[in-house]
Amino acid sequence: MAKRDYLVEAAKQIRMALDREVSEDYEAAFSYYKNGVDLLLNGVQVDPNKERREAVKRKTTQYLKKAEEIFISHLQDNLGKGKSHLGGYSSLRFRPIRHLSCPVEDLEMCKVVGIIDKVRTFLHSVL
Repeated sequence: MAKRDYLVEAAKQIRMALDREVSEDYEAAFSYYKNGVDLLLNGVQVDPNKERREAVKRKTTQYLKKAEEIFISHLQDNLGKGKSHLGGYSSLRFRPIRHLSCPVEDLEMCKVVGIIDKVRTFLHSVL
């Protein structure tokens, strides 16, 4: 993927998230935000332009906050009632909980690559 392709693809996902949010389809909006944030987080790591990286980090923080609002306001209560198809997500990381559960020792293989506001971005090293 070219260095700017991730921005185009992420913008498409965020646009779909906004459209779904307006339609009050919060599960879909949350999913699109998740996809957009994933694209941004992966793309920003290899983006050679420092100014663009900083701008992407700021926007990613905004999208994370927006997705968090959707999760808390519209999805969190449904998880316990079985009404959601999300299957149990951590709201900040947008990952299934089963993928977040690991022994503390596994953190030795992780490296913090950045902090955006209060959100830490980890890079997992697979050796």
